[in-house]
Order: sequence, then structure tokens, then C-alpha cells
Amino acid sequence: MVRLKTWKYTTYILLLIIIVGLYSYGLPSFSGVSASTDSSEVADTAVSYINSELLAGGLGEAELVSVSEENGLYKLALEITYSNGITEDYTSYVTLDGEVLFPTAIPMEGTAAVVDTTGDTVVDDVVIDTTTGDLPDIDTSTDPSMGAENPELTIIEFSDFECPYCERGYWTMELIMEEYGDRVNLVFKNYPLSFHANAQAAAEASECAFDQDMFWEYHDTLFENQDLLTSDYLVTVAEELGLDMDTFNSCLESGEKTDLVTADMAAGSSLGITGTPSFLVGTELVVGAQSYDTIAGIIDAQLA
Repeated sequence: MVRLKTWKYTTYILLLIIIVGLYSYGLPSFSGVSASTDSSEVADTAVSYINSELLAGGLGEAELVSVSEENGLYKLALEITYSNGITEDYTSYVTLDGEVLFPTAIPMEGTAAVVDTTGDTVVDDVVIDTTTGDLPDIDTSTDPSMGAENPELTIIEFSDFECPYCERGYWTMELIMEEYGDRVNLVFKNYPLSFHANAQAAAEASECAFDQDMFWEYHDTLFENQDLLTSDYLVTVAEELGLDMDTFNSCLESGEKTDLVTADMAAGSSLGITGTPSFLVGTELVVGAQSYDTIAGIIDAQLA
């Protein structure tokens, strides 16, 4: 059964509109740079601002590749390396007086996915690792799943409850399953990254919730409240969902799900996965928090 959560989608879309709106109108002065400042100084100050304010908290780091003047603005070509290892070429703009930064630009004509013969896919100017063909068989018989009873295609998601890009992937999968849930099956495998302090415990807790047929409710709550993720919160969520707490606590405290999570990670590693989120969409492996259109395009191509 596909879970429909219209209010969540609406809230998420409105939030995106607000963020894009703020970015589109630019941010206030980020440096106090004077009108006489040259392009290199403006660019260096903008990159410093992006790293300290927009990528704060270890989200990633931007480096300046080049600066040029375009349409009455300084155009900054950036390379951003995110904490999950994904590298993205990015373009930002700054007014010539160095007073206003436009972190992102959205081409109104849109961008299309381009697939080359090497197997790399370029989507929205992001290079993602895509592999087709001979992939090892992945056992999903005991994993949480949702969607079609007799699916035409299976998506296996490898994710980390503490990874901010995985939260983005969560919302994408919500939309994918709303659209394709009668034809596609979604399987979830845990892939907690070692540098996320609560990810391993969250993964094991989700498996404990699965034992009580409450995996997806638990999964959704963790991703929608990622900023609250602590060991105490893992227990709080179980209580709020009405789980048998003696059973849940015993499961979590015993570490009985550690081997299961390790097996999930081994399955991901066998596919060459090293970061999250990653998705095996039918026969195609896609690494990174990709857009709905990207995933939908891969599904459509395989269902055609």
C-alpha cells in the first residue's frame, strides 16, 4: 500500500519555495566589501561566506574554480565537496559591488539528463555514479518493503538516518512511491556512516521497530525529525508509536540487530557503494540525493 501524506508534500514544497525565494532575491551584505573591490576579492569573500554560513556544520566545502563577469554580475564557478564524498560543480553570482550574493541560479528553460557511454550520468549539472549491467544479486527477502505486490521493478535504497542528503532522498522516494507505487517496490537497507554518531543506533532501532510491524512509521518519524536524533529520541519515537517498550528496549540494548545492519552494509559494499543515499533502481545504481525527475526517468526507461 502506498502511503499518501499530502500535507507533508505541501509543507516540503512550500519550504522549498521559501528557500528559493530567499536565494533568488539574494542575501544581505555578507562582508561589507566596498564598491571598488575587484573580482578576486569579491569571489574569495563570497566563498568564505558560503562555507561559514551555507555549508556550516560540516555539510561540505566550496572551492573557487573561476570568476568572470556575466550579465552585470560576477559569476563564480565553484566545486563543492559534500561530507558524503559527492562532488558538485556549482554556480553562484555576486553583485559587482560585492554586497549581495545569489547562491544558486535556476535556468528557466530547465535541464535534461545526459547519459554518456561511460555510464556516468550528468543531471542538473551534478555528476553521479551510475552503473548498469552485471550487478550482484541482493537478498531483500527479510528487508522492509512497500509498494506493489507484484512489482515490475524494485528499488533498493541504502540510507543513513543521520545523513542530511538521505533526508532529501526520503522525500524523493515519498513522491516516487506516490506515483509508481502500484508498479514498483521500494526496499530499505540501512547503511549508517561511521562519522554519524547516532546512525548505527538509529539503524538498529528501526529494525527493532520492524519486528513490531512499525518500520515505515518509525523510519518516517526519524527522517522528518532528523535534528532531534539522539539515543533518547530513538526511545521516545518508539513510545509515541505505541510499540511494546519492553520488547523494543530489549531488542535495542541487546545489540541483536547489529549483524543485520552489518549485512545490509555488506550488500551495499558489494555494489560498490561507499556513500549515502544510494539507490539500486532496477538494474541501475544511482549514488547521491538525486531529484524526482532523475529517478523517475530511470524508472520510466526500464518500465518502457
